[in-house]
Amino acid sequence: MVKRKADYEAEFVEEIQRIGIEWYSKMYERGHWYWCFNLQDGQQRFWTDLTAENQKKLGVYSDH
Repeated sequence: MVKRKADYEAEFVEEIQRIGIEWYSKMYERGHWYWCFNLQDGQQRFWTDLTAENQKKLGVYSDH
């Protein structure tokens, strides 16, 4: 089975939910949203173009 970006994103969201977000930031550049998550255990994770559905799961949804 070949994994798609959606599969990797689902795993990413599960990990973020399990650990918890301390704070996050996002930036828009050249047609893409770049996300930075600082987690409660001190780790930092990044993602590009996080879907609205997964933003809602993480509690970081914004329509812009």
